[in-house]
Amino acid sequence: MPCWATIFLWGISGWAFYPAQIASIIRIEPQASMIALSLNASSMYLGFAIGGALGGAVLATLSPNDLGWIGGTSVAASLLVHLARGWQARPKPVKIAG
Repeated sequence: MPCWATIFLWGISGWAFYPAQIASIIRIEPQASMIALSLNASSMYLGFAIGGALGGAVLATLSPNDLGWIGGTSVAASLLVHLARGWQARPKPVKIAG
């Protein structure tokens, strides 16, 4: 039974933020929301495919024990890209001459 509980919690944590993400995309540009939502879904499916291909390559060349650290490295790299992108998007303070 603990296995099912873990899978349940993993599923909830993985999809809990998806409705908020959709709402944010629609709020940014309501007129283009259909295109933006389809691009968002396409990018998610591309990520799923890349993850499956990477996992398959690991299993074909290394051992199943290597899946954890390679997956963790992928997550860490994604987090770094996200943080770097957020850093670039911050507004710069305006200096007012006075």
